[in-house]
Amino acid sequence: MPYVIRRDPDVPVTADQSCYIVEINDEYILQVTFISDGGRIQEWLDRFIAPYRGEIISVHAEPRPFNCGLASPCLQPNIFALFVAVGDRVLVLPVRRNQNLPALYVVDLFLNERLYFVGMHIERLCQWLGKWGLLIKRSRELRAFAIENTNRPDLWTPSLRKLV
Repeated sequence: MPYVIRRDPDVPVTADQSCYIVEINDEYILQVTFISDGGRIQEWLDRFIAPYRGEIISVHAEPRPFNCGLASPCLQPNIFALFVAVGDRVLVLPVRRNQNLPALYVVDLFLNERLYFVGMHIERLCQWLGKWGLLIKRSRELRAFAIENTNRPDLWTPSLRKLV
């Protein structure tokens, strides 16, 4: 599966925001927005979550530090990330170890009783968010959710290649 990641030409790059398009097999798949400013986070949530009429939101976190074998550990940023996805839109909140998660902007999102957050290793995510005093009101493990809704127990341990 060849894929391409390119900057979104419709979204200007600023110091606190950058946006990318992900294409697989020459088809548009995702629009990924990296945001670090609280005001822009709220703007993204207002634009894509507020009008969303569904109830399933994907959520994922990388609470482990960035680690790349291509560079010395002392040159690698100590960044954690929270991913929130609705439809083909993904919000990425990078958080440096010495910073706090912008809790003010995501607390209302996670406590929204209309939304159901689904993700891999959701218990680990909830524990990680709990360190910032955040709680996800309604959550479900992605694999269990997929099995229940498709009646396919083989989805517990698939690779992306098996699914596609």
